[in-house]
Amino acid sequence: MKQHLGLLAVALMAFFIAACSGGEPAMDTSTDEAMEASYTEIAESLSDEKRRKFEEALSSVYMEGALNHMDSDMSEDEIMDRVNEDVHGKTADEIISMAENSEERIQEKMQEMQQ
Repeated sequence: MKQHLGLLAVALMAFFIAACSGGEPAMDTSTDEAMEASYTEIAESLSDEKRRKFEEALSSVYMEGALNHMDSDMSEDEIMDRVNEDVHGKTADEIISMAENSEERIQEKMQEMQQ
């Protein structure tokens, strides 16, 4: 019985390791160092064209976050933390998708600010 439990434990650990290690690299915003390392890992895994899209997308997502909270009482650090939470665990494709949705909202916010 103990042998079966041991085999089951090993099988479960192997399953979890396989599940966690595969796939595309994702942003880790848990610390500044982790964020920089994960950004570099993602950027190096992309073609030049996709890297450019990823960099532009990341800028758009952070700009939208700043614009959304500009009138709030939140500090700059709190705003950055909020946006970091939004991108944490996201792949390049997911961040690019987020930015596609945010481009329109950024334009709307900019127009509102001009009025």
